[in-house]
Amino acid sequence: MPASVGCMLTTPQAIIELRTGTPAVTPLEWPFSNETNEEEALRLRLSYIRGIRSILVLGLYVSSLPAALGIRRRPA
Repeated sequence: MPASVGCMLTTPQAIIELRTGTPAVTPLEWPFSNETNEEEALRLRLSYIRGIRSILVLGLYVSSLPAALGIRRRPA
């Protein structure tokens, strides 16, 4: 698409089009994200680790509950 048509081109797009003669495709982007891919991967990994930790803490609490209430197991 030539610049004379009246569409608004960004500076990198205009430079690419002038040098190559072919229109540059606008890159796809995530409009609501300020994180890089590495930051998002780190946040996701830490979220999984926190979830696993929460499940382990809940299991420890549930397993210690009978002892805290004084409930004894029946002999087998």
